[in-house]
Amino acid sequence: VTMPGAEDSVFVKLTAAPLSLDEATRFLEDDSVGALSYFVGTTRDTFQGRRVLRLEYESYEAMAQRELLKIAQEIRARWSVFRVAFFHRLGNVPVREASVIVAVSATHRKDSLAAVEYGIDELKARVPIWKKEWYDDGVYSWKENCECGHRSATADSLGVGRPAHETSGMPAGPAGHAHTHGHAERAHGDGVEGHGVEGHAGHSHGHGVEGHAGHSHSHGHGNGAA
Repeated sequence: VTMPGAEDSVFVKLTAAPLSLDEATRFLEDDSVGALSYFVGTTRDTFQGRRVLRLEYESYEAMAQRELLKIAQEIRARWSVFRVAFFHRLGNVPVREASVIVAVSATHRKDSLAAVEYGIDELKARVPIWKKEWYDDGVYSWKENCECGHRSATADSLGVGRPAHETSGMPAGPAGHAHTHGHAERAHGDGVEGHGVEGHAGHSHGHGVEGHAGHSHSHGHGNGAA
């Protein structure tokens, strides 16, 4: 699902296909832009000493789309930014693949970096998305974001507690067999703190939690990028 925002300044995309940072960049770019900042959340291969094979996600999609648009509108109201994009992966997300991209363009890096940090933090706190973490022994765990008050229907049906951080499930077939489901995805990553100078790229990195690695980058373009 693709949902351009008002005046094409906001781009919310939920998709089962791999996320494209190049697509986000093409949306952000403009002659008046001096900074592009990103947060990219990816699946990592371990969680608390257990080997993770993949993540699967579930969401109230219509509500998630509306909430992401609201967050984007709040960003535009708080900072002087040009465009805002939220890309969110649906279904199966293997190790190393991106599950979420938050991207912002602005004249100056401070606005774009602050907006990206706000965007991923508010996504974690407000957007109704959950994940199932599959391990190499064929067992899975539901991971519900404790910061978000919305509930997963599937988690409820499985008896996941309230609040629920982890519920182990029975193996679904032989370990290592991949299953793809149309569930919306949620990335977990910490905020960013970027540093850069005029005309140079500023790079910052956040470390994700609960099976994700977080990466945030700010790129300065031309004069006035700092």
